[in-house]
Amino acid sequence: MARTAGRGYGRAMADDEREQPDDPNLASAGVDPDGEEEAPSTPFDHPFFLPVILWAFALWFLWDGWIVPMEDHLKFNRYGSVILVVAALYYTIQALRERRAWSCSQCGEKNPHDSSLCRNCGGVPA
Repeated sequence: MARTAGRGYGRAMADDEREQPDDPNLASAGVDPDGEEEAPSTPFDHPFFLPVILWAFALWFLWDGWIVPMEDHLKFNRYGSVILVVAALYYTIQALRERRAWSCSQCGEKNPHDSSLCRNCGGVPA
C-alpha cells in the first residue's frame, strides 16, 4: 500500500518566517541583534542556587548526625555534614565574588576587586 505525500509525517514542514520587530532597541524586545530570541533565564542560572541547596543538605546531615543522632547511619551523616559544610562555604564565597564582579561590570569600573572604586560594591569612585 503506497502512502501519499500529504498525510502523517510525510508532509512538508511549514517555513518559519517570523517577522522581526521594527523596534530599534532589540534588547528590550527580547531579541539579540542577530535576530535570534534570547533564551529565558532559569532558576538554575542564579549564582546562589547551588549554595542554598548545599546548605539545606548540610543542615539535614548535621541534624541527623549531631543534633538528633540517627544510629543507623551515624558515620555517613557526620562525614557528609562536614563535606557539605565545606562545599557550601566554598560555593557561597564563589557566588558572592561572582555577584560582586557582576555589579562592578554594571557600573563600568575597571578593577572589580577594589571595592573602594565601585559604587555598587559600597565604595565611592575615585
